[in-house]
Amino acid sequence: MTIAVTIDSPLERLFVEEAKANPSSFPSRNKDYVAAYKTIKEHLANTYYQVTGASLAQGGHRFTKHDITHVDDVIDTAGRIIGLDKKDHQPPETTAYELFVLLMAILVHDAGNAYERHGHEIQAAKILKDIGSSSPLSDIERRLVAGIASAHGGKTTTGNRDTIDDRVPQEVAEIDGCKVHARRLAALVRLADEFSERSRRADSIAISTQTPPQAYLPNFFCKAINVRIDATSRTVSMDFHLEKSDLLTEHPDPENDDLPALIVDYISKRLAKADLERRYCNRYLAGWRSLDVFRSTIAIHEDDIQIGETNTATLSDTGYPSVQRRLAFVGSELQQKYCGSADND
Repeated sequence: MTIAVTIDSPLERLFVEEAKANPSSFPSRNKDYVAAYKTIKEHLANTYYQVTGASLAQGGHRFTKHDITHVDDVIDTAGRIIGLDKKDHQPPETTAYELFVLLMAILVHDAGNAYERHGHEIQAAKILKDIGSSSPLSDIERRLVAGIASAHGGKTTTGNRDTIDDRVPQEVAEIDGCKVHARRLAALVRLADEFSERSRRADSIAISTQTPPQAYLPNFFCKAINVRIDATSRTVSMDFHLEKSDLLTEHPDPENDDLPALIVDYISKRLAKADLERRYCNRYLAGWRSLDVFRSTIAIHEDDIQIGETNTATLSDTGYPSVQRRLAFVGSELQQKYCGSADND
């Protein structure tokens, strides 16, 4: 079955508008970049992204969804970070060509999962090359897009997570007179990917059957989350709604050798990672479109009625980030607060 794609997100619409208004702002002036973008999106949706689920399952893990809907979510999140969801908010200065490079990098950022999960981010160059004549990209453009896409995750050859500096060698690249703020775009792709977790990414079967067991926590995280981004106040909020019963059980943590973890402790760990990603990407987004305040809430419910007050944590940036900060949610404390001791059950 052919997967239909659209290019009607706010970010894609801005790209189309800017491309029509400035057709000479691209390196190859005899090529239709808008038509090429849609063709490439259709191709990736019906090839690489159609098989990512099966490829990931080969490793024995029901990962959260990495299909074309996730790509659209990342595109939408990138648009929200730069304020395109607000009618009265002026988007930051960005050229039509930069929007094209940004969207192309988002398109291919997770396509490498069609091969395997480990090292998927560095497959972007191979995938762009395989697209062939459908792509208007020259070799130098292809390498630029691949570098931006691959910087969204993984580690450097020395084991460092500072992949933006490693894989995007130039702060501002220039191709035939067209400037691209490459590291800024890489940071936006990475940050948008981090904050694109949402309920539709969750695998409901993995949650309901708890099979395999280590798939439960990542999928539950997506099921329970609601992400809010406000470009005006430069704030991102990650909110969770849990049932009282969710505080009681432990599940294998696939990111910690499958050791048992309470749901709230897993959420808190993921929040700490999200904060590190935000602070890291802000180095490249500062003065343009950074997210300076990070909030999270956890509300506990019983039979769909909230119990007590919402648990809230807020982090804002002062000075240079140097150490990981943890949000003040501890699974055992909320378990005791709402459920009492295990001996009383």
